[in-house]
Amino acid sequence: MKKTLLFILAGFVICLFITSCAQETGEEAAEKFSFSPEKPSPGESVTVTYQPEMEAGEVSDVTMQAYLYSKDWPEVKEVPLQKSEKNWEGQVASDPETRGILIKFTDEETVDNDEGRGYWIPFYDESGDMVAGALAGLAEARVFWGPSLMDIERDPEAALNKFQKEFEAHPELKAEFLGEYLQTLKNAARENWEDKALQVLDEVASRENLDEETLNPMVYWYRTLGNEEKAEEFAVMLREKYPEGGFVEVERFREVYEEKDLEKRMELARKFEEEYPESERLDTLHYLIVSGLLNQGKIQEMESYFEEHPALDYARVFNMAASKLLEQGKYPELALKLAGRGIDAVEDELNRPEEEKPAYYTRGQWEERIEKYSLAPLLDTRGELLMEQGKAEEAVVDMEKAVEVSGAEQPEINQHYAKALIQTGAYEKALERLSAFVCEGNASPEIREMLKTAYVEQKGSDEGFSDYLKGLEEKAREIIKAELQKEIMEKPAPDFTLEDLQGNQVSLSDLRGKTLVLDFWATLCGPSISSFPGIKRAVDKFQDDPSVEFLFINVEDKKKDTQNFIDKHNYPFHVLLDVNDEVINAFGVKGIPTKFVVDKNGNIRFKSVGYSGNDDKMVQEISLMIEMVK
Repeated sequence: MKKTLLFILAGFVICLFITSCAQETGEEAAEKFSFSPEKPSPGESVTVTYQPEMEAGEVSDVTMQAYLYSKDWPEVKEVPLQKSEKNWEGQVASDPETRGILIKFTDEETVDNDEGRGYWIPFYDESGDMVAGALAGLAEARVFWGPSLMDIERDPEAALNKFQKEFEAHPELKAEFLGEYLQTLKNAARENWEDKALQVLDEVASRENLDEETLNPMVYWYRTLGNEEKAEEFAVMLREKYPEGGFVEVERFREVYEEKDLEKRMELARKFEEEYPESERLDTLHYLIVSGLLNQGKIQEMESYFEEHPALDYARVFNMAASKLLEQGKYPELALKLAGRGIDAVEDELNRPEEEKPAYYTRGQWEERIEKYSLAPLLDTRGELLMEQGKAEEAVVDMEKAVEVSGAEQPEINQHYAKALIQTGAYEKALERLSAFVCEGNASPEIREMLKTAYVEQKGSDEGFSDYLKGLEEKAREIIKAELQKEIMEKPAPDFTLEDLQGNQVSLSDLRGKTLVLDFWATLCGPSISSFPGIKRAVDKFQDDPSVEFLFINVEDKKKDTQNFIDKHNYPFHVLLDVNDEVINAFGVKGIPTKFVVDKNGNIRFKSVGYSGNDDKMVQEISLMIEMVK
């Protein structure tokens, strides 16, 4: 997706140059990372030298992931390094458009991205100055694609400074980086940022011959800042100048998305498909149509829709349709056919040539994402359908593969597989796999019950089961604790004062002496909401411990909506409202949910991003984090 389109979608979805690598990454990084030539030019190959903290002989393999940035998303090049006596070396070829490279290194067990900064190589022009866009591209990486692709710490304040230094030397680049710069300005929460943003917008607006990539964010940001007249002025310009461009495409897409009448939506979707046959939004429209037909019980119409779209290969559409039919207990053969078609589509995707892969993923990252989030759910669904039809042996094959490609990290898939093993009488295998699930921390109450069933069937009685389970859970605890030990940190938590739902002011500094769990969330975030039943268990576990306090920092919703959500679900959470994004930016939150554990001295000790879907493991992790820092 072109980056300019991200700003349109966001509207209605969800000169002092640095000349030394050491200055950017820190002196410690400079001791173990270097490159030559000292000032590489675009198109030139760069030799990278890396010395891990351990001796080179202690590591058998090191790979460099080099993210070359110019415009839009970066291109990643994966380079195995060659070992010398103390160092590792490798070469990365740049392109004529390359402005800079950000690098991370991986070995068998660890990732080194310079403590969340990324190792940086800027490129230079013939005069020996950094090329235009080197600093702005680095700023963009630090707050946009870097956190998701390289696990870089989001730092709006540092990024803003880099943007400003870039624009001092190359003011013409304000148009190219307009949307990213204004978003960074907002996230840095500078005083009177709205006035500064309007000033920049007006400055760019005064230029002649503005292209589509500049006009797109101008419409979004004028609307965001309340100037509808200016926003519409440039929207009209986009419609007239680029009638087949991205802006008009998104407007047409929004018409389909917001239409509630299914027949009218289908007609609008057909027109959209005729106008934009290559649009990446077609998959979302297919999902909406198929879901609507299923919800209204129009099975024949749904079958006809699939027949009309033989090239449809969106895994989520097939899995949704097959899963709903399974849940309803209707049309088992059709459900099985749809699941099979989805699996075939995913396997075809995995076999596509390298050039069809997004440039910002390595082949391994791309395949892992497809297998874990597309293939595994479809295999699981087909396995359940086969079980319902009495085809147990075929079902177990699918379910075993689903567990394998998901990394045994999805409790629901694990449960279905274990249930199939027990139902087919494979008690020895069931005991082996269930024991592994528990030992790896990927269990659930249902898995523990099935473990007992398999144990009794295999051993003849439940004698010794309690001790057996206790031993597995202790191993799981040790494994999780060992992993957490690698993640523990110690850095001052930014102080803040926020208002809670009762109108009280709550300051972090006032809670010194307590161990705090800060959970950044929003009601519109599915993973946040899915994690709450498990989080409630953790809150309940520590409710009688006055030295531990949980704070739930809402980052997106209105006070009334947040209060209604908490009341509806009867959650005993102390909710704070970060209405200006000050705290989420101060803590460098990349996405939600994100949790921080802050010790009694006000230092961040742990950070946890996302929700795995495993409540048991989450409660255990939070409990261990608290235990380790109290």
